[in-house]
Amino acid sequence: MKFFLKTAWGLGFAIAGLAGTSCMQVGDSWMPGSMAAAAKNQIMLVRRDPPSFGYQRLEQQSRVYPDLGFFVSKHGQPDFLAETGERNRRYFI
Repeated sequence: MKFFLKTAWGLGFAIAGLAGTSCMQVGDSWMPGSMAAAAKNQIMLVRRDPPSFGYQRLEQQSRVYPDLGFFVSKHGQPDFLAETGERNRRYFI
């Protein structure tokens, strides 16, 4: 009986640990600039529903760069977004 209780407690702690880690943020997503680091040199799908990372990135960059927001409002949302950069220049394709 003691073995069963110890095993049940151990299993309970393991499940609680897995459940806790599954709710954590991915990488350093809470840090400023981490979204930019995750998007660098990536081709991202842009989908509104459910919102994809590319969609979130496009929305964020449209707020930062109003001319990009104007371009998207005039020509429509792209299917994909590629982001790259060198030194202090950023490129959205």
